[in-house]
Amino acid sequence: MSLVGTNADSDRTFPGYRPDLILIGLIASSSGYAAGPAGIKLDGSLGPSAAVLAGPTYNITQNLGKLSGGNLFFSFQYFNVATGETALFTTTSAGINNVISRVTGGYASTIDGTIELQAASGAPNFFLINPNGVTFTANAVVNVPAAFYVSTANYLKFSDGNFYVDPSKMSTLSAAAPEAFGFLGTTRAPVNIQGANLSAGLNGAGDFQIAAGDVTVDGGGALVGIQNTTGNIEVTAVGSASTEVPLSGPFAANDGTVTIRNGGVLLTQGQGSTNGGAIEVNAGSLLIDGLGLAINETAFQQTGFSTLTDAAGIGTDAAGPITVAVGNDVNIVNGGAILSGTFGPGAAGNLSLSAKTLTINGANYSGFTGVANETLASGPAGNVIVKLTGNASLDSGGAIGSASFGSGNAGNISLSANSLTIDSGTTPPNFGAGTGIFDQILSSGSAGNIAINVVDNTSILNFGEINANADGTTGNAGMLL
Repeated sequence: MSLVGTNADSDRTFPGYRPDLILIGLIASSSGYAAGPAGIKLDGSLGPSAAVLAGPTYNITQNLGKLSGGNLFFSFQYFNVATGETALFTTTSAGINNVISRVTGGYASTIDGTIELQAASGAPNFFLINPNGVTFTANAVVNVPAAFYVSTANYLKFSDGNFYVDPSKMSTLSAAAPEAFGFLGTTRAPVNIQGANLSAGLNGAGDFQIAAGDVTVDGGGALVGIQNTTGNIEVTAVGSASTEVPLSGPFAANDGTVTIRNGGVLLTQGQGSTNGGAIEVNAGSLLIDGLGLAINETAFQQTGFSTLTDAAGIGTDAAGPITVAVGNDVNIVNGGAILSGTFGPGAAGNLSLSAKTLTINGANYSGFTGVANETLASGPAGNVIVKLTGNASLDSGGAIGSASFGSGNAGNISLSANSLTIDSGTTPPNFGAGTGIFDQILSSGSAGNIAINVVDNTSILNFGEINANADGTTGNAGMLL
């Protein structure tokens, strides 16, 4: 390992060092944090000098950073990529595993162009860390060979030390693999995706991970957001907590808000014989709001999360699992949904949601609002598991469901909560917009079982339902447990 230096010849940070702040052209960013001048500027703490790079293609070559084993480190005072511009990172050494970039100048980053990494060999992961926020807007493109990590953390943790964004802190330029994003609790800066359609790796096969104070994915009225194929998607909102978010493994968040709205999606989809990626969301609260927009383009895709098998239906791939762990409240409204489905012989992924409370309300949407796991073919639907410490409320077309529209079996549904309210209001009782918990067969498959464990009161009003039935010709109904 080595320690971050403040010039080309030093391996140690001077205690009073701060990069010079350029205030000319200061603008307000969409994240609510100050955005720096247009373009990209090195801060001189790692590379040979502090320099403004020339666009529209910003050539960020390996010699502008510092190499330690398989990790290549860059340090920028500000980092903004406008429409039609490209931040082009290139490496010349073999064996680079991670390209790690920090933004130190106190400015948020706005990306409306392309972040691209061309490696001399291999497929390095790419990290962008800015504690003041990162926003991807409609023209943003991520073109990296492997995983993409974006965070508003204060440091990146390694087994032998931390790489801090603040250059006045003593940092380790480690040759070890990165382990976690570290938050000091000094900000709750967001990562926002606003009308952008992003993926990681070749054809979406790389993992895409966000760790920030808050996270918003806004589709701008179209079904866009993060759309991977076989790569995993992980989104974590920590709020203003002082914590470390691991790059792999479980994590429990008690603060921070994840908002998916207006056509925003997190989507993975299997390819041929390769399983689709998993989706994991960790937050203090979660809102999925379709805003009542009728923008469904294909089966299983609407505002929210989806894991699917290959849409062609000819592969053996399975859909990835969905895991949602929320410390407080989950609200799914107006056509928002969490979905897993299969188009072929592969299985849909299991869907697990844990929270304090769950509210599903479809009052302003004529189609499905809620949580569902379905099959359109011979593959089985996955199970739906909902674990709450407080109340579950399904209102005005809100539903939890599993269904088979083919020969595959529907999955099992289990719900545990302190109390349960199902109130259809004036919404007609049908699966497309019915209110309640449904496990249904509309072809030759068999329905799964529904298990309900409620500690206190259960109220079912105005044609609300708990229903495990078979509307097909040969399928079997499930059991209510």
